[in-house]
Amino acid sequence: MIIVRRCQSRTALATFLLPICSDDLRRVLHHLPITPELLVAALASWDIVEFFDTEKDVLIGAAVREPNHHVHIYVDSSKRMS
Repeated sequence: MIIVRRCQSRTALATFLLPICSDDLRRVLHHLPITPELLVAALASWDIVEFFDTEKDVLIGAAVREPNHHVHIYVDSSKRMS
């Protein structure tokens, strides 16, 4: 079953998002090393919900809203939904 919940751990979310959005981040932050810690800092001011597969106990996606109200939706297509 897939549930939508408030972000439980920004560190876990950053680890999940890093491979998904690293290309986008490199274009914007080309002068900085892209690390989970950098992503956690970037996510600190964002409103976040995550999509969680309770049967597999795995995070499969997230929707985030930046302070400027831009919305991003990330889904890991390699983690098939139950």
